[in-house]
Amino acid sequence: MTRICWHALLRWKPSSRNGWTGGQYSLLRFALACFVVAVVFMLPVAVWWQSLALILAACLAFGCFDRVAAFALLLMFRIEAPDPTFGLLLMLGLHVLGPGKPFGAWSARGRPHPGGGWRRPDWHFALALLPFAAVVCMFVVPLSIMLVFPAHVPELDVLRLIIWGAIAPILWLYLSPGVRPFFWAGALLLTLLFASGYPVVGSTSSIVLAATFVLMLTLAFDPAWIPARRTEEPEVVYYDGDCGLCHGAVRFLLAEDRGGKGFRYAALQSEHFAEHVSEAERAGLADSVILRTADGRLLQRSDAAVHVLLALGGLWRVIGGALWLVPRPLRDFVYDGVARVRKRLFRAPEGLCPLIPPELGARFLA
Repeated sequence: MTRICWHALLRWKPSSRNGWTGGQYSLLRFALACFVVAVVFMLPVAVWWQSLALILAACLAFGCFDRVAAFALLLMFRIEAPDPTFGLLLMLGLHVLGPGKPFGAWSARGRPHPGGGWRRPDWHFALALLPFAAVVCMFVVPLSIMLVFPAHVPELDVLRLIIWGAIAPILWLYLSPGVRPFFWAGALLLTLLFASGYPVVGSTSSIVLAATFVLMLTLAFDPAWIPARRTEEPEVVYYDGDCGLCHGAVRFLLAEDRGGKGFRYAALQSEHFAEHVSEAERAGLADSVILRTADGRLLQRSDAAVHVLLALGGLWRVIGGALWLVPRPLRDFVYDGVARVRKRLFRAPEGLCPLIPPELGARFLA
């Protein structure tokens, strides 16, 4: 068995498939913090314990000493309520071991390079297979055994331990990269179906149990399974050089478009904008963010935001698809509301271009 495990690990090369970026990982960290808050309110604990846990959850959500906060929460949950929060302990432990300062974290603010060279290491992605294997063992494998060998139901606990320790991770490692997304989606569907009818365990309801498994599976999810919607030539993002929020949007794209193949950037006040967008076209455009698509169209307001998210791929493409389903008048209403107050809420930048290192300067058009 040891030889088989070692051979599987040697064969696995996740670096070509690991599509996690700092911004996507920050989304996962924020979701984990929200889940911590939900569990805290469900536990019968003292007020001081609850208050301290909420403060630590806030640090985790905003990325301020988040790994220290995750470790403190891990200890607190382990002492106060170890049984119903086992999945939560695994997720907090993985975050403690993970890389720090991804884009979107408070600790990463103000650095010249938006992405900061952040990567989710292959070994950390591999560790996420343990909670994934736990989900498979608790639901998928017992279901199969009960269907094939109904007389061996009392032996399920032993079988779960065996498979959790060996078979499920090996099965995942040997799966073809093209098959893994479907295997993952099947595990997600089965866990949701089982958790919806699972009896209450201690202070954990079936809803909390389902949320636990979804987050555990998300750790083993690879955003590279949802490819970016790329074009042959980079699309051009025009932004308001006098708007701090627009500068932040450009820094977000610089961080999440890691290969730099998706977009090029120019300020609305730049010569490039004046030369490539006619005066008649400029008359009907907003003064925030405009997108010139590869086929020459000019998108603005919420349409530009949705298009950009779809072009990034991964979890951003999922969010962009969800926003696309929202009626455009409603999307534009929210967008316009933010645009009206953006210059009052965000400090005006010192120049037309965001603060960036020299290697990112080639992405900007004069």
